[in-house]
Amino acid sequence: MPAGAVPAAATLVRLGLLRGQPDGTLRPLDTITRAELMALLSRMVEDGWLNPFPARRLEGWVQAIRQDAGRSRPLTGSTGISGSWTGSPLPGRYIITLSTPGGGSKDYPLATTAGVFNLALPTPFALENLHVVAALNRRNALAFIKAYEPRQPSQLTASMGTVEKVIQGRSLQLVLRDLDHELHTYDANWATTVPAGLLSLKQGQWVKVGLNGTAAWNIEPLEVKKATGTVAAIEDRKLYLDKFDKNLGNVFLDWERARLSGKDDSKYTGSGLKVGAKVEITCLDWDKVLEIKVL
Repeated sequence: MPAGAVPAAATLVRLGLLRGQPDGTLRPLDTITRAELMALLSRMVEDGWLNPFPARRLEGWVQAIRQDAGRSRPLTGSTGISGSWTGSPLPGRYIITLSTPGGGSKDYPLATTAGVFNLALPTPFALENLHVVAALNRRNALAFIKAYEPRQPSQLTASMGTVEKVIQGRSLQLVLRDLDHELHTYDANWATTVPAGLLSLKQGQWVKVGLNGTAAWNIEPLEVKKATGTVAAIEDRKLYLDKFDKNLGNVFLDWERARLSGKDDSKYTGSGLKVGAKVEITCLDWDKVLEIKVL
């Protein structure tokens, strides 16, 4: 075997992809048979190195890593600088929490023969907070991980509103209706964090969006409260309802900052909110009104 091919062959053996002959030799100069080639390709598909199914490809960032009980294994791959390394056997089993824009935060075990690339240190803990592209094997374990830059925001801004729709194309996009009834489209990329994934969001759901430039950095579903009644009085920043809600009371502060909507959820076209109007108030609390719907 040529000397330059030895490191590559050794890596394939460590990963369990290349098993050689019954006598333990590789015989690299022999002609490979169709059966041997199919066996090699089958192992590569099984372990996620060849990944024909898009559902097995993941792109996101590593939120957390923990060590669980399990078998020891070497960690193999290449550094982000040059060359390659093989870590000494590391005790335990590693569980990686990976955040993807579509699927949210999920735990995946690190496969026994996983290959991890572009890390300067041969430890899974070096993956934390990094942008990664990964592939799952058929046992839903991470078989391949390639690391990139860390997740770092520039200058975050925030916006609140309701989900108009989620667009699925080459990438995911969120269309948000803000407190002025204006529609905004925000891109979701590998750094976007949504607890249960962007695809779990429903039309009309209230969310708070953290923006990193024009891209969604994090999307937080909001737990809102509602109260209905008739407007009894309006005094400066305070709005009074005729009914007392057991959770919110009947006084609402800074109501003029809220979104004013009609029955069909579109922008209210009347002459303004008046005493005697029947309304439904959506808020986070009595002093954080999000929407007033005129019924």
